[in-house]
Amino acid sequence: MRVLSSREKQTLQRSRFSSVDLGHCDFAGADLRHARFDHVYLRGADFTGADLRCAVFQNCDLREVELAGARIEHARFDDSSLIGARGLTAQQRRYVLWRGGRFRSRGSLVRELRRIVPS
Repeated sequence: MRVLSSREKQTLQRSRFSSVDLGHCDFAGADLRHARFDHVYLRGADFTGADLRCAVFQNCDLREVELAGARIEHARFDDSSLIGARGLTAQQRRYVLWRGGRFRSRGSLVRELRRIVPS
């Protein structure tokens, strides 16, 4: 697991990450407002309490990430996989789906929407 210092975590606003492996990285409590992640491997990363407002995740592997207490308002998850993600409320899960993320394989996206969004 890659661990960032508290100081490093507070200097990540507007950072850009592209085609890198940040799997299992410790972003807990990080300020990632307006950060951009393009084609980034983040499987198992810890975003507990992170500020992800206005962050963009484009084609990212976010499987099994921890998002408890994370702020995700105005974030985008374009074509990013969050299979096995933990710590999101039902409302946050709906928001992630609306903003392009998926919690299941593409074939089961309709079933996921039916389960989360009541008729």
